[in-house]
Amino acid sequence: MFSIPGRSVTSVALAPSAPRVVYAATFERGTFRSVNGGATWKATNLPNTTRVSSFAVHPRRPNTVWFGTAKDTILKSTDGGRTWRRPKNRFTSWGEIRQIVLQPRNPRVLYAAAEQGGVLKSTDGGASWADANVGIARTQFGPLPIYGVAIDRRRPQILYAGGWSADEVGGHVYRSTNGARSWTDITGRMTTSWTWSIAVSSPGTTLYAGTTAYGVEDGGGVFTTRVR
Repeated sequence: MFSIPGRSVTSVALAPSAPRVVYAATFERGTFRSVNGGATWKATNLPNTTRVSSFAVHPRRPNTVWFGTAKDTILKSTDGGRTWRRPKNRFTSWGEIRQIVLQPRNPRVLYAAAEQGGVLKSTDGGASWADANVGIARTQFGPLPIYGVAIDRRRPQILYAGGWSADEVGGHVYRSTNGARSWTDITGRMTTSWTWSIAVSSPGTTLYAGTTAYGVEDGGGVFTTRVR
């Protein structure tokens, strides 16, 4: 076992095109990169005051990585973390970026789950982002907090998103068939719909939703449903 001394690691991602290239995000602040499968680690040049909560690696370029922070922005590096760029339109209402996914056939298209901004979409490789929340419920503070987003790898125009709010809005799971231009509520009869995470099977036939037990007598769990 190889460790990053004095750090609690919250997220790990491998570069799909170079599996020995690994990125790690820590709770205490700071991100790290390994080029030898985790045998040794080197800190990136991301400022230590920036806490990272999610990231995604380009499918063919192991040095290109997007880091979602706990404070309203998504950073991009094309040199393995030596330098970073902020999006052109950094908002102050996104909250924590919980997840970032890439469109498998066109990595310039990205989607993000934002704790205060709902679903975000970029069509220029993360240089800019726009809200993609048509059809998603709203709370008194804005779009429903979204904690997970998943993409059908065989039909990338189909996406799923899940989240919850501790008020009368509750939890919801959504499906889009047009690249997040609009969403349809597919929560159905889930007894616990406060969704923390979401995934879709490789064939795109089964959806999985991980839910929380907070405030629900039946408790949380993993719900599955056939979507095709």
